[in-house]
Amino acid sequence: MSVLSLDELDRCLRLAPTDDSGTFRGDNIPIGTDRVFGGQIMGQAVMAAASAAPEKSLKSFTHLFAREGATDTPVDFDVTSLHNGRTYASARVAARQGERTIGHTLMSFHTPEDGPTLLPVGDPPGSPDDARPVDLGILPWDVRIVGDVDLFDRRSQPSECALWMRAPVRADDEWMQKALLAHATDLSMIGTLLLPVEGVAQQDNGVRVHTAVTSHTMWFHDDIHLDDWLLIRQRGLALNRSRGFGTGDVFTADGRLVAAYAQESMIRVMAAG
Repeated sequence: MSVLSLDELDRCLRLAPTDDSGTFRGDNIPIGTDRVFGGQIMGQAVMAAASAAPEKSLKSFTHLFAREGATDTPVDFDVTSLHNGRTYASARVAARQGERTIGHTLMSFHTPEDGPTLLPVGDPPGSPDDARPVDLGILPWDVRIVGDVDLFDRRSQPSECALWMRAPVRADDEWMQKALLAHATDLSMIGTLLLPVEGVAQQDNGVRVHTAVTSHTMWFHDDIHLDDWLLIRQRGLALNRSRGFGTGDVFTADGRLVAAYAQESMIRVMAAG
């Protein structure tokens, strides 16, 4: 069963300003571990960044995970505007707990302009009705996995995973839509990378493997509507020297590419014994 409700996640992502100008504070979602979930930090950083260029749209971000965050301490987000031009802007968001920095995010913004439109159209693997429901715990909405992929099976499988998802959120809340999608894209890439590795699976972190995301970059090509079905297609591309790398694409139900992301992670196989 999910360990998190959508209301809890919504409250966590809606940050409160502190006494310091440009600093916002957020609580941590209850996920049953001592380590803060990285997707939460990215989602909160997205919401904090809205203060830097509220008249523009977020077009991309890169987040570097510096240290693990502790779930018993709220996270502060320091927002620094780097530049704000007529159509483009950028900002830096630092996530910290006290004096301890746990992450940095570089944000890029753009005022939408008229011009040619070419959003590649993919070939969706069926429809959400053809996929089977799966409970991923930290995604408190309707998630369905395509085909025979099983992120929790320790037998070797191809390093690919496709998920349909839909959440009952306000369609006009652009920042929350992007924050929730950022949160969602952090959950299963390491599991996708581990699919070909015999004897381990996503749930084995801390038991058979030690894993952590080190960086995550995301691009938004169009408006995000998570209240409609979106298809996330992930591919694990490299696993070497205790590092993993994978990419993901986000499509609408009619196959339009609306976002993409890339993630690097640390994946260490633990010695048996």
